[in-house]
Amino acid sequence: MFSSPTSSSSSDPAAARAGSSGGAAPAGSAPAAGGAGTTPVPPASGGEGPYDPFALFRDVCCPVEVVLGTGTLTLRRCLGLERGSVVRLAQSAGEDLLVAVNGVRIAQAEVVIIDETIAVRVTHLAGPTGRERRG
Repeated sequence: MFSSPTSSSSSDPAAARAGSSGGAAPAGSAPAAGGAGTTPVPPASGGEGPYDPFALFRDVCCPVEVVLGTGTLTLRRCLGLERGSVVRLAQSAGEDLLVAVNGVRIAQAEVVIIDETIAVRVTHLAGPTGRERRG
């Protein structure tokens, strides 16, 4: 059996963490009120700025797709593709590209070149109807 330098009769993980740090709460922090299932209280705006409920999500990475165009191929043609094959797309030259995040269309964009890399410049943001999930 493993032993802990601080014993706690509570099964509350927050109490166990507080006990493992020497039992003292960090300076300026309030003691935890309640256990599991409590609603977090927004910090007081004493110079810290307004409470941002999405602050935890601002650095979440999401896959971004930029779709140049779409087309259809028969399976016979798809299996016959080789280096140098040309696949015709339905979009016209110069038409905006589709930008999707996690499979959801969020914008249209155009191709730009910055130094020696390719990037996209957002030209239009999708409205609420564009945010429906693709099937």
